[in-house]
Amino acid sequence: MYSVEQLARNDSTGCEHLCYPHFRPMLQQCSADSSIVALSAVHSGEPVGLLLAKITPGDSPCATIQSVVVARQHRRMGVATSLLTTAEQEFMARGCTSAEISYMADLASAPAVESLLLKNGWQEPRLHGVFCRSDYAHLSQAPWVQRRWKFPSDVQVFKWTEITRTEREHIVRLGSEHNWFRACLNPFIDEDKIEPRVSLGVRKNDEVIGWCIVCRVDARTLVCTSLFTKPELQQQGYGVAVLAKSILLTAETERDQFVWDVSPIHPEMVRFVYRRMAPYILSLRTSKVAGKQLVRGGDCLVQ
Repeated sequence: MYSVEQLARNDSTGCEHLCYPHFRPMLQQCSADSSIVALSAVHSGEPVGLLLAKITPGDSPCATIQSVVVARQHRRMGVATSLLTTAEQEFMARGCTSAEISYMADLASAPAVESLLLKNGWQEPRLHGVFCRSDYAHLSQAPWVQRRWKFPSDVQVFKWTEITRTEREHIVRLGSEHNWFRACLNPFIDEDKIEPRVSLGVRKNDEVIGWCIVCRVDARTLVCTSLFTKPELQQQGYGVAVLAKSILLTAETERDQFVWDVSPIHPEMVRFVYRRMAPYILSLRTSKVAGKQLVRGGDCLVQ
């Protein structure tokens, strides 16, 4: 027989073999942090399954499932279903109105996760993110990188370190007051990690209309954290042009590895990755997300 129990700090150590290293600090804090939901499936006194979730407070609290793992020899026994249904009940007991889960779509376990979710009334999973890795040797060979981009006379590409105080204030104001760009594209996040030799801005008629911000990850790796062009000018190709220039500039640095991710809220960039970048990418992975609306009284309806 299997049973599902809430974990306390003194018994969480017995579940570490069911927890990915990234989530072990969360497991260790499960009894001290009220926003964490940690459930263990037990068989003959031994933990054989683990579900970890985090509750985001607010007017409509949401529970995000971080991890669901079942020991190999106990799979296809309904253990994951028991963990999930118990978790939903616990989410509702803690006032949550919705739940969601994200997972890497290329893992061998992805079909089992999707089957579990759909069987329990969750949404059809949808694209959540595209994660890419490449290097200078490959990416620099892309035709759009090698192309000799020409800018109109009123357009200037400049090193991001040359941005003026007035321009900074203008960008911040447009972002906060006029929603010019999404918060995730804010060029002033993690400024201490920006690679100054590679990060670029674009001016048109003396107004900053876009940027390509690249940050250091480690001794060999760079990440493009923000690529943006003013919405009404996005069809002019400035974004691709400045990205190409940034890639070529990395030859002047000691870092030749690149990582970046693209959100489906930018469908035009997702299409660009698959159509124009994919042949020059070493690794391309995707994640999916699914959600469920939680209704008090035990009924759960798909959103």
